[in-house]
Amino acid sequence: MSNHDEKIKALEGELEAEEAKIQGLMISGQKIIAPENYVVIDRIRKELKAARIARTKEATRGEPKFERQITVGLSEEDFQRLTDEAAAAKITLPKYIRHLLKSKEQSGD
Repeated sequence: MSNHDEKIKALEGELEAEEAKIQGLMISGQKIIAPENYVVIDRIRKELKAARIARTKEATRGEPKFERQITVGLSEEDFQRLTDEAAAAKITLPKYIRHLLKSKEQSGD
């Protein structure tokens, strides 16, 4: 179970408990429920929504998180050649460079 799933499960449990409190107030005959009784529920719902969005974003992320950034000195001709090749492949220059590295790795060079 991922970190997001654990957080979502915990928040769902909290939300259920808070909603049960409100339900208990209604059953006990309190006809008007004060707005402050809903403050905690609103906070939990916002956190739950954020956790679900984070889980979805992580699950749909196409590329892995990158941990390093580098700077490479190139001649203008080499830079232009790489840029043109990336444009021909219809991808960005950084993606093209990663593609080149993966191709080289797979070919065994």
